[in-house]
Amino acid sequence: MKIHNDFRCLDQVVKVIQQETEELSKMRVQLKEQIDVLQKSGFNDAKFIELKTAIEKSGNTMNEFNKSMQKIVDELNKRSKIIKEYYAVKL
Repeated sequence: MKIHNDFRCLDQVVKVIQQETEELSKMRVQLKEQIDVLQKSGFNDAKFIELKTAIEKSGNTMNEFNKSMQKIVDELNKRSKIIKEYYAVKL
């Protein structure tokens, strides 16, 4: 098995993960705003309230997901830093 210590690859993955989690957060906020707009415009039946409640609960799940992804980003950044320090060593 060949292991590659490519810090550039790690840095790219971190960047992609951060962009995607930011995009998910923006979409969650937009969804909540649009649900509020629909409710103000007259959607208040039982199924709509059920939908709104489900979306609000999923917001908590998304927050937990974002925390998990941040932990992954932190770990990848640590690994990238270690690899950069390793390559910077002069003998």
